[in-house]
Amino acid sequence: MVEHDIYSDLPKDWSVVLTDVKGSTKAIDEGRYKEVNMVGVSCIVAVQNALGELPFPYIFGGDGATLAVPNSELDEVRKALSHTRAVARKEFGMDLRIAIISSEALAAYPLKVAKLQVSENQYLATVRGEGWAIAEKWMKERESEFNLPETAETVGDMEGLECRWNPLPARKFEILALIIQARTDGEKAAQIYRDLLVELLNPELRPISLSELKLAWPPKFLLKEVRLKAAAGFGRLALLLKTLLISLLHFLVLKARGEKRNLNNPIPYLRELTQNTDYLKFDEALRMIIDVSEAQKTRLLGILENHYQKGEIFYGYHADPNALLTCYIQGPHKHIHFVDAGGGGYAMAAKKLKAQKKLVN
Repeated sequence: MVEHDIYSDLPKDWSVVLTDVKGSTKAIDEGRYKEVNMVGVSCIVAVQNALGELPFPYIFGGDGATLAVPNSELDEVRKALSHTRAVARKEFGMDLRIAIISSEALAAYPLKVAKLQVSENQYLATVRGEGWAIAEKWMKERESEFNLPETAETVGDMEGLECRWNPLPARKFEILALIIQARTDGEKAAQIYRDLLVELLNPELRPISLSELKLAWPPKFLLKEVRLKAAAGFGRLALLLKTLLISLLHFLVLKARGEKRNLNNPIPYLRELTQNTDYLKFDEALRMIIDVSEAQKTRLLGILENHYQKGEIFYGYHADPNALLTCYIQGPHKHIHFVDAGGGGYAMAAKKLKAQKKLVN
């Protein structure tokens, strides 16, 4: 994912779409990071539902998402994201910043994309190029120019968004959210990332494994899921009852199979879930959610601090006892699971990374 030759230019007739939850730090302080996560994932879900089978690159960032879509589909994208913004505001009291920036406006900066195959049926996007960071900067500094107007038509749905898994405890000691950004570019940066991946890309560090996937009933976040998917009233009550029944059936099936059988001969969905998790991604920074022992945490942070002191990287991290999982189910074998560390995860790691940059700049 760090090799330059696997990337292609984003087509000139596409646009970059960015979303983030305003005031996410306050929400985290109030213990509402799961809601922040769900709003971030719902942006991806709503756009994919609006575009049907059309594939497009997206990256979940904890308190928002980055997407790229064809300009020919922008009307549908605007409607879907306007719907997401309205629901987030009404149900969770959260304001969602949404920026749409054409690749033509970013023509002076490289925008490159690639696909990372994580399983037989699922791909994740990786991106390179200064244009992505410039787009994020413009989202906040030129909000009046690129922000999706409040008057935009609102049409959308969150079908497939699921939050049936309770927080998943670390197998070892803690779940660690890491963001690592090289302070150079080109081949030198690629080599820095390669060296770090040798240390970090270890199967035993994956945050989701079959041993943690134990359904509890009723699911802790089920009502939040239903609030995003249905308006208050009879429709919401019907969806809640239906989802409670489905989740109960799943719970009873897994319980009847027994823990040993679920571990050694899992149903296909559970096996695929451990593969279809976005615990590793790259967007001109290396982002990872990993499960570490106390000794591993100390060692890895020591390695990162050494690279920082040598002027090679910036990094931010956040540790929590649990991982959070938010899912998008499109079909029996087509599902993606967005993972973050609890208590702030990527959002808090990004805050620490930005603090390091300010010290240097």
